[in-house]
Amino acid sequence: MRRFAGISPLLLLFVFLLFTPEARADGLVITSGSIDFNNRAGGLFTFSGQGFTLNGGINFAPTVCAPCTAGQATSVDFYRLGGDIRGGFSGMMDGVTYDRLYYTASMQMQGDPIFVPNDTSSIVTLIVPFTFSASMLGCAESTSASDCASPIFSTLLSGQGFATLQLQSYLMNDGTRLYDFRSVSYNFGTGAPVPEPATLVLLGTGLAGVAVRLRRRSRSKSKD
Repeated sequence: MRRFAGISPLLLLFVFLLFTPEARADGLVITSGSIDFNNRAGGLFTFSGQGFTLNGGINFAPTVCAPCTAGQATSVDFYRLGGDIRGGFSGMMDGVTYDRLYYTASMQMQGDPIFVPNDTSSIVTLIVPFTFSASMLGCAESTSASDCASPIFSTLLSGQGFATLQLQSYLMNDGTRLYDFRSVSYNFGTGAPVPEPATLVLLGTGLAGVAVRLRRRSRSKSKD
């Protein structure tokens, strides 16, 4: 609950959005694409919708079954912020293609609870619906969006779809069957969820520090 204690950083983010030429207060809807984690180290994402395609990477897979037993509850939820979001991939915004885009972002994924079944298969596949919300700032001419004085865009993103979770099943010497994370893919479909107010606060707080830094950097350059 500590993450939701301060609301004022969110107000700072909204001020920043208002003064960014390419800011989108209404946000963008992800209608296709995916986030794919094939190991615990991280994964790749593609977000596509009307007039945009964003590609990048995310450090660290969600904490799912490390390991689990049959009947145990788990989830495909995750929250990633700042340096956990990797850029340097090609992308497109407003129909304009960029060789590389770099991001500062705050992302939250929420899915229905999952209860691990008592399944003796070596690979167990589970499918669950999810909703996704993010706040992203993009830059083309910097190795880090936090060092970018002139962002290409700053926007809220939302999307929904189905997550496919795969668990590796194996027996211990004492006969206990365990289930461990193998992969998870979040596949986006049409339609956009309405983020909860607490989600907006969380996302806004994540980028508020970046907004302050960018405004200070812009002021210092204007003085020079």
